[in-house]
Amino acid sequence: MSSFAILAGILALQTAPAPSPTPAAAAVAAPMNFLNINPAWSPDGRRLVFQSDRDRPHAQLWIIDVDGENERRLTHSGGDDTHPSWSPDGDWIVFDSNRDGAWNLYVIRPDGTEEKRITHRGSSNAEEFARHPAWSANGRWIVFDSDRDGDGEVYIMDSDGGNETRVTRSPGGDGHGSWSPDGKEILFTGKRDGNQDVFSVQPDGSNVRRLTDSPAPDGAAEISPDGRRIAFYSERDGDGDLYVMDRDGSNLRNITNDKATSYELAWSPDSRRIAGRTKSSNVTKLETGLPGSPKSSVRPPSPRSTTPKANGLPGWTATRHSSIRPISSNAARTTS
Repeated sequence: MSSFAILAGILALQTAPAPSPTPAAAAVAAPMNFLNINPAWSPDGRRLVFQSDRDRPHAQLWIIDVDGENERRLTHSGGDDTHPSWSPDGDWIVFDSNRDGAWNLYVIRPDGTEEKRITHRGSSNAEEFARHPAWSANGRWIVFDSDRDGDGEVYIMDSDGGNETRVTRSPGGDGHGSWSPDGKEILFTGKRDGNQDVFSVQPDGSNVRRLTDSPAPDGAAEISPDGRRIAFYSERDGDGDLYVMDRDGSNLRNITNDKATSYELAWSPDSRRIAGRTKSSNVTKLETGLPGSPKSSVRPPSPRSTTPKANGLPGWTATRHSSIRPISSNAARTTS
């Protein structure tokens, strides 16, 4: 059975639906036969934190430089530590863990010190949870999932764990929240009208909007740090791929087309790269050139460099051409 790994891609979105070369994956994380998933970028763009089950039976957090150097284990608990998110100042990483029975949220320094729990779901009820945390860009709030009120919903709280507030209210279940750069909007995955789609909502729970409308599952959406685009996972083409669309839900495109990507993804701080997950390789980097952004050179820097070069690429090999084609877009619409 093939293993999954993190995919860090510099995704080149074409302004027209024409074929485009897609450089091959250059390895960034080595372990095979392990599940390496849920990446998050450091604010300076130099490191990724992710979860790995290489030390089975439990998943733990690891940190690696984006060029593949200096990989090290971050957490050492007796449970599963998953879904990390870096604070915008780079001083903390928030994550969820079931080390004490129930799923709760914890924070830790990137050097592995000062680990502490910030939510307090009872260990006597392991079905109650707090999961999938994500830090707001101003560092003041954390969005997360919880079923404390009977079903999975999106909540926000202060970054120290105080003032938990419910944001969404749907019997179908909502989760996997992420913030807009200005903090005025939260994207989430919702199951409404029988479909799993991408929605947005204001932090006070108002103005819920559906951004995708596909019979196949959509989810795990993230707004780019420049606020211009939304990346998300979808199975609308019959297999799991990453898609990007404009902020209003228009100009929807499949940007992987390789039948290899899966649910988790994260934008780089410069909005030019995406970290995700693939079945076909270890951590990789793919060339593009986002409209309105400088295109990266594909000249390979030294593969042993420990500092990301201007193009951030550890090396390239030839690969097939793949078409980046637009998908029929759906205008954003308000929903109840």
